[in-house]
Amino acid sequence: MSDPTLHVLSLRYSSWSIRPWLALTAAGAPFSVETIEFEDMGIQTNATGAAIIEESTERLARRRGQGSVTGLFPVLTRFRTYDVELPSALESYAGRVESHPTVDAWRRAAAAAPAIAIYDEMIRAKGGDPEAAARD
Repeated sequence: MSDPTLHVLSLRYSSWSIRPWLALTAAGAPFSVETIEFEDMGIQTNATGAAIIEESTERLARRRGQGSVTGLFPVLTRFRTYDVELPSALESYAGRVESHPTVDAWRRAAAAAPAIAIYDEMIRAKGGDPEAAARD
């Protein structure tokens, strides 16, 4: 039987795609990745990003003792993309999550993943940096 294929939007952007990638990588499971695009990549916009970031910060504060690279790192990518300052009590925890070997592997994969111009434009228009989360 062949290895499973994970169909994702570019690993540079999609926190939903990052979650299974992190879980499979952490488990040492063999798999391949195929990047897909929607017919209209511009349809995915989020007018309530600030509310989601605030809610996510609170969720991170509640869950920080549980430690889950798969569950929490994708949220941290949003904070880094939009340069959201974390409370000092969470910043050190975020640093530990971000230094996990599986996250290092994701950074390399994300850097090699294809860029999607319309996503880069939308992120920049909202004051974000599309490369921030994948940088060391």
